[in-house]
Amino acid sequence: MTDAYRLPPDLMPGPRAISIAWGVVALAYTPPVVLMNQTGVPRAWPMAFLLVAVGFLPWALATRPLIRLCAAAPLGSGADARRVALFGLAGLATLPLLALAGTTLGHLAMSLLSSGRLGISVDRLLDAATINAFFSVPTYVAVIGVGQALVYVDRTRTRERLLARARLAALRAQIDPHFLFNALGSIAQLTHRDPDSAEQAISRLADVLRSTLASDAAEVPLSAEIATVMDHVELHRLLMPAPLDLQLSIDPAAWRAMVPALLLQPLVENAVTHGLSRLTVGAWLSITATAVGERLTIEVANARPAVSAPSRGLGIGLSNVGQRLTALYGDAATLGLESGPTHFAARLALPLRLADDAQ
Repeated sequence: MTDAYRLPPDLMPGPRAISIAWGVVALAYTPPVVLMNQTGVPRAWPMAFLLVAVGFLPWALATRPLIRLCAAAPLGSGADARRVALFGLAGLATLPLLALAGTTLGHLAMSLLSSGRLGISVDRLLDAATINAFFSVPTYVAVIGVGQALVYVDRTRTRERLLARARLAALRAQIDPHFLFNALGSIAQLTHRDPDSAEQAISRLADVLRSTLASDAAEVPLSAEIATVMDHVELHRLLMPAPLDLQLSIDPAAWRAMVPALLLQPLVENAVTHGLSRLTVGAWLSITATAVGERLTIEVANARPAVSAPSRGLGIGLSNVGQRLTALYGDAATLGLESGPTHFAARLALPLRLADDAQ
């Protein structure tokens, strides 16, 4: 049996928010009360506001229970007719009690402020409470409407999170086949010129696939991501025609930064496929990461041929990285590209969040 649905703390109004909200309502009701000049109601605006606010005190106390009722019976998810009937029955039960409590408190406060003694007729109190109960129907409907709006906001956020997760899973699912096809194609070419190296490459590819597929974590420390990238680099060193010079420059704090899993692998794959694999000399790859303030900046740069085939787009790897950053961070993350005559660089900037237990 699952637990009952509850609004998250950021949407469930707290005592302060409820007090402010009902204070605003009482302030809106104060002018008509003063202008009507009912018997026993002082003309002083502050005093009138105090009496109206006391009358709304039971509503303030009932706000959270009514919103919890909305969370337990959200409209728009099926069986709406029965849930509307439920709210109607709840209103029949609560409105008389709230009206009686508010009227009683209001008359007590008014008697004490006007004459300094309690002088309340039971018949008059009941008549006033009955009238207030009818006039409180719009107030009850408004509270239920606010509760349903909060539930709708939470359900919409939940759907968006689920859709974002599904999209991220689909984007991540593109990475492994893309890398695998490139690696297998390179190994197939290597078998013709160096069978021994091809055998080592197949063994290294198996290690890479095991390390890549071993975890399905959405985020990992940058140190773990760099370790995965190193496995890929060692594999590509066996497949590339030129020796590869790898340069790492990572800030101490950046090692512990949390990043999306398999964030750098597509960038390294892009560097190898579109640049390093076409070089016979001078192949270099650099990875730098800096943590400044609340931002993490990562750059993956590589050598490229002076003359290369024109690009028809970002490519699967770069496009994948850009879409994942947008899905995870929105406008808080950016992907910048720099293409020079003999080098290419991809720069990532994203919010810095450190993992306390990252090594």
